[in-house]
Amino acid sequence: MDIIDEETLRQVVQEIVRANPTVFPPPFNVLAREELWVEPSSETRTEEAAHVFRDGKSQVLTVERRVLAKFYTVPKPHIVIHQGSLEVDDDVEPAIAIADNLLLAAWRITEDLIFAANKYFVYRRKKKRFSRSSQDEYRPMELEEFRTAVYGALERNTALFPKWLVDKLDRGLGVRTDTGNLDGQLILGWFTQNQYGRGIDIFHGSFLEIHHSGYGMKTVRDFEAGILGVLVHEFVHHAGSCTGYDHEARFEWQRNAFKRQELSPEAEKTHRFIMQLFILAVAIIMGIILFALIRAS
Repeated sequence: MDIIDEETLRQVVQEIVRANPTVFPPPFNVLAREELWVEPSSETRTEEAAHVFRDGKSQVLTVERRVLAKFYTVPKPHIVIHQGSLEVDDDVEPAIAIADNLLLAAWRITEDLIFAANKYFVYRRKKKRFSRSSQDEYRPMELEEFRTAVYGALERNTALFPKWLVDKLDRGLGVRTDTGNLDGQLILGWFTQNQYGRGIDIFHGSFLEIHHSGYGMKTVRDFEAGILGVLVHEFVHHAGSCTGYDHEARFEWQRNAFKRQELSPEAEKTHRFIMQLFILAVAIIMGIILFALIRAS
């Protein structure tokens, strides 16, 4: 299998970073230009796929994801593109010959670049040298600003979203005000294909819900990064539907199948018994402590 050459990788990374200054602001974009190292090695990281409860036991299911871009702090802050991560097909990521498809390589680079950028900003905060720009203020995106950011990301990133692929979205790209939900799980974007054609929806309400929860989407930059990441993710589904292969959708279905599993009657009974024992133990301990305090007084 042919491997995408180093120069092409550099051009793709730098074009994505240049087109998204709010997602990759200074000084991260300087690293992408001056401290971008390409290595023949591969890299993986373990990611949580689902949290399930079976037979009275809680279990986290994980997957190994091949990493293309990563931020390193030694010997000095730099970004590494692991070229070896492009060599092997993967049934979890889009299981197409990625090294023969520049578009899929660009998508994977984008997802991992956002991940690397977040790692870099954490590093800067720890070093106490990170200053927020006006774009990084703590507030959510209003609907019109959000809609502009979605369509702006599409127009700026022609390497990620070429016109021929966008044109195949018969029902277009829509920004919805409501919250996306799939089997009780919050979703930020959704690709659908039916008798009316293909379409992608981005849910502004879902972004707001995450923001108000306090666990993410705290700043404008977070919204920008989230929008770009969701667009990349949904366009992978879109391209898969155009070619007849959507292995990532198959994986997501399997992952959501774990989330959809309900507790069996035996597991519910065990879980209830454990909780009752825990409450009883707490009550006994509190009683002992109270009795000791009364005697001491």
